[in-house]
Amino acid sequence: MLGEPGFPLIFPSYRFASFELLSGAVAYLLSVPAMDVYYIYLLPVWVVIAVMAIFLLTKEIIPKHWLLAGAVAFLLTLLLGEMHRSPANFSFVRIFQGKAVFLSVIVPTIFYLSARFFSERGTKADLFLLACCQVVSVGLTNFGMLMGPIVGFGALISNLPLALKGDLKKLYYAFAILLIPLPYLINVALESSGSPIMNFGTETAANVWTSVFGSHQQYLVGFLISAGPILAKDTVTRWRMAVPPLLLFAIYLNPWLAGFISKYVTTPPVYWRVVWSFPILIFAAVSFCMIVVDLFERKRSRFIPALLSTVVLALTVYSLPFNTLRLENTGSVEGFATWKVPMTHLLVAQKAMNIDNDGGRLLAADEIAGVISRFEGHPRLISTRGMYLDFMKPLVGEAESVPRQLLYDFVIGKGTTQIQKVRAAFHSLDVSVIVLKLDKETSDVLTVLDSEGFKQRELVNGYSIWARRLL
Repeated sequence: MLGEPGFPLIFPSYRFASFELLSGAVAYLLSVPAMDVYYIYLLPVWVVIAVMAIFLLTKEIIPKHWLLAGAVAFLLTLLLGEMHRSPANFSFVRIFQGKAVFLSVIVPTIFYLSARFFSERGTKADLFLLACCQVVSVGLTNFGMLMGPIVGFGALISNLPLALKGDLKKLYYAFAILLIPLPYLINVALESSGSPIMNFGTETAANVWTSVFGSHQQYLVGFLISAGPILAKDTVTRWRMAVPPLLLFAIYLNPWLAGFISKYVTTPPVYWRVVWSFPILIFAAVSFCMIVVDLFERKRSRFIPALLSTVVLALTVYSLPFNTLRLENTGSVEGFATWKVPMTHLLVAQKAMNIDNDGGRLLAADEIAGVISRFEGHPRLISTRGMYLDFMKPLVGEAESVPRQLLYDFVIGKGTTQIQKVRAAFHSLDVSVIVLKLDKETSDVLTVLDSEGFKQRELVNGYSIWARRLL
């Protein structure tokens, strides 16, 4: 990430990440840039298997109307993108990321395979694929080694009526599968001891819910996943629709358990991802179909399904202005099949990397350094994200972390009060290229740059690029 040989990993869980390595391996075989593979070539693969996972699951839950449920799930993906954290945004706007593939593909696949395994059609092949899902979860995202077993547990319990009717060995095998990520979890827990990540503030359960589904769209989501268990016609379907939301609200988002789970199970920064415990959008789509089917197929009084349909319609209209496709959510479209990187930032990053850095390090704010870090063979960086500097401190010591923090504060306009220390940091870390936003070029900043031998080399998209020769 920083391009520093021998630097420790900021998060121990990154040691097991293989999703980015897949892009790198394919790029090596095809002799193309890794970002082409990451953002363009593999994207259709994830989209296709995500769609397959949706329809496979709807066929298990609501077999008579699975096509309608799958189509509604797609429409809800286009609708329920009010918040950056929403599953709809992961499935649509962010599907190129490993964590998005986990949420959009692996989560529904685990629920599908569990339902199939405990049915009369279940075979050892389904169990093997469930095991594969747990292994893949570890490599897709650093949270997958924890979320995989949580998802698997929810899927298992939601099929308990079928499991208890059949061979109990299936139940034991399914439980055993959930232990696959355990060695990885133990390793990460031991290596994370004393990490600053534990000092993050804890989100409340209520805040998690609204931060994921939004203050407007939360009502539609909550109404739909609550309606499903009530409208289900048989015990198995009712159990499948009721158990995952019950686990979410009774345990994972329980206000009395939130603090404990956040601090000792998930870690505070990613506690909100407990909403990934089941495929909420698919369950909401199935509930929607149940309401529609009940409205048109009921032979007697249709008052209740008509009332439910009216409520859903009203909440949908209320949610519509905050849909996933709105410009402020997706950003401007730079072109067909392009990198998911703002073109203005990409151009600045490329210009900075093209400057001869004389073997030194490059200093830039998050939006530019984060782009540079994605390229193969990029120059060594002072930082990629400011918040990561706090995580680095116990790993590399103050002698390495403090100068980096000083330089980061300088480049974002907060470090002009410690000029002498900043100058010392320029020398100790061999900074040879600096990318500055024009509104950060105060007289004090320009004086420091001039005294340290930096010369302006480029002026592009509201940024200036400075460079010097190292002595």
